[in-house]
Amino acid sequence: MKQLISHPAQMGMILQSARKSKHISQAELARMLDASQPAVSRLELHPENIKLADLLTWCTAMGLSYGSAKDRSMASKYLATMWRLGDGG
Repeated sequence: MKQLISHPAQMGMILQSARKSKHISQAELARMLDASQPAVSRLELHPENIKLADLLTWCTAMGLSYGSAKDRSMASKYLATMWRLGDGG
């Protein structure tokens, strides 16, 4: 499933949704990321503060892929980041 992101809050919802869809608790994800459970919670609630390296590690752990694409519904000067749950397509 592809999702376009145009606001940081959407990133938190996607990260949380990916984690929950895999039935992984925040504590389990924290262990996978070598982080604390409160850190995982903070990043889900405030994704605008995530470091790129942490975001890439999180996405790899959750099977998310990412890339940029022009969203045809927006003005051509805007780019939206596309995130896709690891569905192989």
